[in-house]
Amino acid sequence: FVIQVEKKYSELVYQLTADGKAISEQQLEKILMENRKLGAKAENVVVEFEKQRLRKLGKPVQAELVKRISTINTAAGYDIESFDGTTDEVFPNRFIEVKATTGDLLHFYWSINEMNVAKKKKNLYWIYMMTNFKENEPNDTIPILIQNPEYGIPKSSYLTMEAHKFLVKEIAEVELSKHNIDDIMWYQLV
Repeated sequence: FVIQVEKKYSELVYQLTADGKAISEQQLEKILMENRKLGAKAENVVVEFEKQRLRKLGKPVQAELVKRISTINTAAGYDIESFDGTTDEVFPNRFIEVKATTGDLLHFYWSINEMNVAKKKKNLYWIYMMTNFKENEPNDTIPILIQNPEYGIPKSSYLTMEAHKFLVKEIAEVELSKHNIDDIMWYQLV
């Protein structure tokens, strides 16, 4: 049978099914729901973390303007708009993607959209990684901050990036040969 999955969860589904183990639609839905819940809780913790950081820097106005964008625009490529705290600007200049895991390893999936936004935002883009994140003790997690990850991760001797899927697209007219058996027809790449 077929399970239809939202594009943003395709990497997770791939990870869960890559070794050939079967997963039911109900199991998948439960895992996705738990991940959404964990992610939302981690994003709320990061919003509070940012507000505290900005207050400590003497920027109470900016602290009040920290905003969780993921509830408004899931395609933004980041979850939170904040400020670096070095000026009194009221326009966000820190764009944060939150990643959370209950494990202790720094391990996450980074979407093409998130990578493209990071490429455009450069030093304004951050990943806040929440490892050992516990829903019942969310404030016990200290975030790991990665500035300009599009540049920094590939240059790191501590981190690697793996591709789990590739986009295949037509760049010139594709040559196809037509085949059929009785009334069943198909095209095949030449």
